[in-house]
Amino acid sequence: MDEYSLNSNSVTLEELEAIRELAIQSTRLWAKRAALAGIVLVLTFASALLFSPRLSLHTHWSFLGGFLLLLSVGLLGGFAISLGMALSCWFDVRQVKRAERTGLIPDWLK
Repeated sequence: MDEYSLNSNSVTLEELEAIRELAIQSTRLWAKRAALAGIVLVLTFASALLFSPRLSLHTHWSFLGGFLLLLSVGLLGGFAISLGMALSCWFDVRQVKRAERTGLIPDWLK
């Protein structure tokens, strides 16, 4: 049998703790990325509103407003991906903590 088989009981409590800490760090990283992408998205969209047809900047700089609007649409995809990754990591960490709290950790890990 392979040394790293999924069926083997080779995970120790220290390794489980390291995995949980890595998952928490990953969650924090993706949450920071989602927050940054959200801030940039809002700022880009707000700056694109300055070039709307009702304001004076539209007559001379309408192409810049269109560019900023397309940029904010592109940033929306990046924000959605980073938010999805942050939520996915958060759900995983929550499940691990819930399993530890309720005693659902397998006996061979205790």
